[in-house]
Amino acid sequence: MNGVGPRLRARDRVPFDRAAARGELPADADVDLLVDQVVGPIHFRVLVTGEPVTPALLDALVRKAGQGQPEEPPSQKPPGAAATSQAA
Repeated sequence: MNGVGPRLRARDRVPFDRAAARGELPADADVDLLVDQVVGPIHFRVLVTGEPVTPALLDALVRKAGQGQPEEPPSQKPPGAAATSQAA
């Protein structure tokens, strides 16, 4: 590929790096992971399924990426932990 991959990754990071510079992302945000979470589904639609990339899809991807991930997967929580935290 002769360096195409790194150039595309750098291009895809731009909006996230700008958001971080504006303080819209946590200082410890994993920008490469955010790129994977947002750009990956777009590439999948374009290259694999041929489905359209709509403004609604883009909004949903950014919204989901902005929510972050739980510190531990629900399956790793002790039994009854979810019920206790919901009751509080």
